[in-house]
Amino acid sequence: MTVSEKSVQTTDDNNEKEDSIGLKTFKLLATIPTYAGVKTFSSETNGDNPSVLSIQVILSQRDLKRKLKRLIVKQLVVSLPTKGSSDTVAKVITSSFLPIDLGDVVLQAESPSGNKLLILRCVSNDKGKKSFVEIWDKGNLKQSIDVTDSHGDFYSDGTFGSLKWAKNEEKAVYIAERKALDEKDEKKCDFVPGWGEKFVNKRVSVIVIVNVLESKVEVLPEFEKIVPGQVFFGPGDKTLIFNGYNREPRYYGIYACINRLQNFFFQIPKKK
Repeated sequence: MTVSEKSVQTTDDNNEKEDSIGLKTFKLLATIPTYAGVKTFSSETNGDNPSVLSIQVILSQRDLKRKLKRLIVKQLVVSLPTKGSSDTVAKVITSSFLPIDLGDVVLQAESPSGNKLLILRCVSNDKGKKSFVEIWDKGNLKQSIDVTDSHGDFYSDGTFGSLKWAKNEEKAVYIAERKALDEKDEKKCDFVPGWGEKFVNKRVSVIVIVNVLESKVEVLPEFEKIVPGQVFFGPGDKTLIFNGYNREPRYYGIYACINRLQNFFFQIPKKK
């Protein structure tokens, strides 16, 4: 091997080492978790015991091997100062990372009692995509409802998305894209626009009621002139209250311009 060949080989080896260091640095920085959301749950005071607040922090972290983002849940239990107490600052009692895989969880909501957890899950594989509504009770999976053929994608954004329990915990409600029209439907080829930036795949939303006791879902009929969003139960769990966005005379971009025509609506679901 000549001197020039040795120098070239040495230069290549140095470049590989430099690339390796740079790649390691990138991986180290790229996999640092970032905060993706936070939820707080109701606190209670029993006698002289301080009020306790449960905080659920969701972090997003890149999985470079699978080329996707993973979600991590961290639970914090904080004691809050009460009247007459010498403590004036909230204190963290416990903190822990829960071994819950949120990679395919679209949305989740804890029941008013804190005993149940409702999860909207979307699972993708080689055969396609399937959607499930899961009901967990004290850490155990009690019900799993396949809603793939009931409607389209779940809505989890801050404009339309919603997942709310009834106070009696017998029902829950959420928003989803309507079911794709049948091939024989005369409106199948009609053009339906999206809602602009970030909402191009959102067209016609529907309200879905989960019957926890009977382990089934009911998709309410779509509205003619509006699309519903941010739905929740009214007083006594007998009505539904939701925001309705006008889709006539046309769909307007709504993500960066929220002052679009909209109203609050009340609906009483029909008993079957």
